[in-house]
Amino acid sequence: MNKVANKGNSRKEKALTSSKKRLFDRKKYKWAVKSRAGPNAKVDSIPLLALLREVMKIVSNKREAKAILTDRKLKLSGKIRTDLKFPVGLFDVVEIEGMEDKLRVELDSKGRFMVKKIDKKEANAKICKITSKTMLKGGRFVLGTNDGKTFVLSKTKANTGDSLKISLNDNKVQKEFTLEEGKNVYVMGGTHAGQQGKIKSIKEASQNKPKLITIESEGKNIETLASNVIVIE
Repeated sequence: MNKVANKGNSRKEKALTSSKKRLFDRKKYKWAVKSRAGPNAKVDSIPLLALLREVMKIVSNKREAKAILTDRKLKLSGKIRTDLKFPVGLFDVVEIEGMEDKLRVELDSKGRFMVKKIDKKEANAKICKITSKTMLKGGRFVLGTNDGKTFVLSKTKANTGDSLKISLNDNKVQKEFTLEEGKNVYVMGGTHAGQQGKIKSIKEASQNKPKLITIESEGKNIETLASNVIVIE
C-alpha cells in the first residue's frame, strides 16, 4: 500500500522524460534529479543541484553542492537558497559568495538552460511575464507572474502577456513592458526557444487559432505562439 502511495512522490525521474531544457547526456544516465514543487513549473525549470553540476559545472557531486548551500553562500534572485531541488527558472540571477561573476539563467540556441555573465547593475533586477490580472475592491490590481510572484498595484496599464521588471532588492515593480509591435522579446518556449528579436506583427487569437507573434531575429522572420515569448524591453 505504501509503495503505491509513494510512487508519485519519487525523488528521481527518468532522464528521458525530464525537461528538454536540461543539458546532460540522457543516454548515459537513466535517472535525473527531480525539481521540488515551487514557483517555476517543472517543464520550465531545473533543480538547483543540476544547475550547479550540469550547467555551471562548479561541483562534481551532490556533496559539494550541498556544502555551498549549507554554508548559505548561494543567492538566487536575491534570496538565499538551501534546497538542492529548488526549481530554478528563466532569468533567475545566481550569485555565489567568493565568486566575482554574477550570472543570469538563460537558454542556448537549442533551448537548453545555460548561464550568462551580467554586470552588477543587471544583477539587481529580473524580468517576469504577467500570467494573470484581477481587480480588487477599491480599484487595486493583482498581477501574477510566471515565476510565482504576486504584486498588488494601485495603478497599472499592464495586462496578461506583458512583462514587469522587478527590483530584487525590495521586490518592487520598476518598469512595465507592453507586448506590442516594435518591442524586443525573448523566446522562452517552442522550436525557437533561446532566440530574441523585435516584434514585427501580432496576429490576434481567433476562435480556432491561438495568438501568434512574428519576430525579426538575426535578419530572419520567425513565428511563434504569444505564450512562448516574454517582452524584455
